[in-house]
Order: sequence, then structure tokens, then C-alpha cells
Amino acid sequence: MSVLLWTLLFAAISGGSLIRGILHGTLHINPDFSLASHQWLLVVGITEEMVFRGWLLNATAKDEKDWKPVAVNAVMFLCIHFPGWIQKGMFVSAITGFGFVSILIFSVLVSVCFLKHKNLLLPVFLHMLYDFMIEFWQVE
Repeated sequence: MSVLLWTLLFAAISGGSLIRGILHGTLHINPDFSLASHQWLLVVGITEEMVFRGWLLNATAKDEKDWKPVAVNAVMFLCIHFPGWIQKGMFVSAITGFGFVSILIFSVLVSVCFLKHKNLLLPVFLHMLYDFMIEFWQVE
């Protein structure tokens, strides 16, 4: 039951553009998506969660009500996305369009999930789900 609750909460919070696409009828499957070209989705979810939740957050947060390490972890998680955004030419639009907020919210959500359950599998699953949704769906 807990996994379903976290997944629904995650989808409601971080899927703002996807929800808008559904409501406005502009959501489509990305025609360039293929599993073969997106195998990195598996690796990124595992490695980023191992580093940010499994190592950094686990070393700094003493209990699940300790919000400062969660906030610092969210900012560091956001910063790790800057080089990719710069490379894709979307850094300015991610900042000015407040797209970065979904990364911060996502990071806080999976951090709280990790601290509550003391298990890295659910954050890894949520991360893979998030990356999959971003790559699979296209909002026009």
C-alpha cells in the first residue's frame, strides 16, 4: 500500500507538465522513444539514488524529521542536473520557466521516502518512473 501511495503522490507533484498535457489534449507518446536508446534510464536512477540518498543523505540525516539535510540534498541534486541542461541548451528555460522546481520537489519526496522506509529500492523505482515519464511522454 505504501508503494502505491508514494507513486501516486510523486505523479501528482512532479508531473505538472504531463497533467497539463492531459487536460489540454496535448500529451503524446514521444515518436523518438525506444527502449534500446533509453537504457540509460535504468543506470541513472540507480546511480543517482545510491549517491544522493544512499550515501549523502544517509550520512547526514539522523532522523526523518531532520529537514536541513533534505534541503541541502535537494539543492545538490538540482545542481547535478545543470551540466545536462546546459549541454541540451535548456538551462535558461529550466530556470526561468521554473522547471527546476519539479527537480527540487522530486528530490525532497524521494528523500523523505528514503528516510521513512530506510530502503533505497522505492526511491530508485520512483526515479526510474520519473525519468521514463519525462522521456516517454511529449507535451506539445
